[in-house]
Amino acid sequence: MFNKDMLTSLKSFALLDDKRFLRLANNNAEYSYSEVIDLSARIANKLDVLKKEYDEILLIMDTSVEVVCTVIAALVMRVPIVQVPAVGDIPEKINTSLRLLPDGIRPLVAGAAQYKAKSVENIDFLDITELLSGAPINNFFQDDRQAAYRFMTQLSSGTTGHPKGITINSDQLSHNLIDIVERMNMNSSSVIVSWLPLYHDMGLMSLMLAIFSGAQINLLTPYSFVRNPINWLKEIDQYAGTHAGVPNFAIKLLSSLSDKALQAGVNLNSLQYLLVGSDMAYVDSLDAFEEKYKSIGFREGVLKPSYGLAENVVAVSLPAFDEDRTFVTINEKKLFSGDIIEIDAAGAKISCAGRPLNNTNVSIWHEGTLCEEGTIGDIFIQGGSTTRELLELDGRKNISPEDPLYTGDVGFLWQGRLYVVGRKKSLIKTMGRSFYPEVIESKLRYEYPEFESIAILQLTDFSKGKEEVVAVLESKTAQRQLLHTDSLSHEVIESVIALKKAVLINHEMQIAKMIVAKLPIAKTSSGKIARQKIASDYNLNPDRYFQVC
Repeated sequence: MFNKDMLTSLKSFALLDDKRFLRLANNNAEYSYSEVIDLSARIANKLDVLKKEYDEILLIMDTSVEVVCTVIAALVMRVPIVQVPAVGDIPEKINTSLRLLPDGIRPLVAGAAQYKAKSVENIDFLDITELLSGAPINNFFQDDRQAAYRFMTQLSSGTTGHPKGITINSDQLSHNLIDIVERMNMNSSSVIVSWLPLYHDMGLMSLMLAIFSGAQINLLTPYSFVRNPINWLKEIDQYAGTHAGVPNFAIKLLSSLSDKALQAGVNLNSLQYLLVGSDMAYVDSLDAFEEKYKSIGFREGVLKPSYGLAENVVAVSLPAFDEDRTFVTINEKKLFSGDIIEIDAAGAKISCAGRPLNNTNVSIWHEGTLCEEGTIGDIFIQGGSTTRELLELDGRKNISPEDPLYTGDVGFLWQGRLYVVGRKKSLIKTMGRSFYPEVIESKLRYEYPEFESIAILQLTDFSKGKEEVVAVLESKTAQRQLLHTDSLSHEVIESVIALKKAVLINHEMQIAKMIVAKLPIAKTSSGKIARQKIASDYNLNPDRYFQVC
């Protein structure tokens, strides 16, 4: 099953009848294609009425059949959805979405009954659970119009700044899915196993890929993965999962649990494509994962680092399913905009993120000049999947199809493939040099596994009136110690000092302060380091941090 637009895919999807489509692992519930279409048609009946009263549905997206069917119903009925994460301070997330929407929009908040108390005043709330008992709409797929329509507003993760709304239309969605399905070799025999939240682009597009390709999808909740990541591996084993995607932090976490996976008796030989996205993938970490899991069936070549962002629906570049994972090792001092890469066996290992998708053009620019292959610069994207509308706090920003979109990332093209170096806003300038902290952090996370997270950033020391480089470390062991006393063990302090020395010796960067966080440090929904939030929290709440040296 492979179709060129989502509506055609949904019609074909409905014909699959009693083939299993959806499994919700946490409550052991399974739904066939026909059952999901029936439930979606029931929700569509209500949406057909509501779309005359409201312009946008702010959908609180948990991992439930109600949310899955609401997304399908909204897609068919052309009712725009705004993603609202079903985690943390939900009222604040709703208010953030409302602030991004244009003036005059008539919004409706929708979600399961338990979220009604977490909605906001003066905004109507729709309990989507109740809709499943209503009558299905007649002629669910009768609308054959081919014109593009707005499908969803995704919220960016806010890695280096404030979140923004990214509007995605039906054509952009279809373009991206067509390329991903082809690149990952997906079909109606595929089984996707995902724990990623549906409010995140990687999670939602896992669902969309299942609809588009006719694959089966098994969903776990993010909480079930965090509580016991082996649950996800067991699901892959039991249901012969073929495709999955994870953010980079999950690779490190799973590597530390390989012995438990072996004890659990899981076998991963069914996996054909494990996409690694969201953050820079460190080559040694990927190698270690492959090595630790090969004894339980994980095959070489299945692990696929990629590059994507919500502004291009989800994916920008992916390795082909039959393409080996590659990397280049280059001089760490030649990693900056305008530099031509210099191969250096002792340098920084940069993972290949695959070739750009067929409908996405990737170009590298430096100071207004288009760069040749092998030259580092700002990454721009342009194509059929690229958003043409951004919603920011100061208003709506329209982007011409003729204008490439700046991603905020820095990288280079080499032999037709994309390599990503880091975020431009996170660049650190000190000691007469510039550093991408992502390159340093990715190596440190592998070499110092006792630290769950490492964030290197510049902070303003107001007492000295200047900026200084600090490393903020997250360690569960240190957090437990600081919970009871304002001191750390000799072992933890030694690790902190060793890490500081390693940064100076291996990267020639002097860190002014080594700080251990007493609480988990700020991250985005995909596990990326939220540097701006960490800096703000450190300045506002210094008592939450312990300076080692």
